[in-house]
Amino acid sequence: MNLARAERRRSKHEAAFTVPSPWFEPDSGSFIDAQLATSWLQQLPDVQRQIVTARIWADLTFEQIAEVVDRPTATVFRLFREAIETLRQQMKPPVEKQTTPERKLENRR
Repeated sequence: MNLARAERRRSKHEAAFTVPSPWFEPDSGSFIDAQLATSWLQQLPDVQRQIVTARIWADLTFEQIAEVVDRPTATVFRLFREAIETLRQQMKPPVEKQTTPERKLENRR
């Protein structure tokens, strides 16, 4: 009986550590898919991802982040801006190539 309980507890604790916790809580009113946003963040270089998460979720100042990542504050600010711009670009829907009626005629000739 005790062995069975110990086994269940051990399995429960191991399962808790094998499943990564989500970065975002699901929100039906959100315009951003949590899984998609997580994948976008994971595509950033490590230092940029650290800076973004420290700034947004930990609410650290750029000076505090600079100490953590051991970079100058100006560099941290620049990397943050670059990361945010990269994320913005990824959020934009792909632009389809539109052809005007005149171009269609030109292409047929």
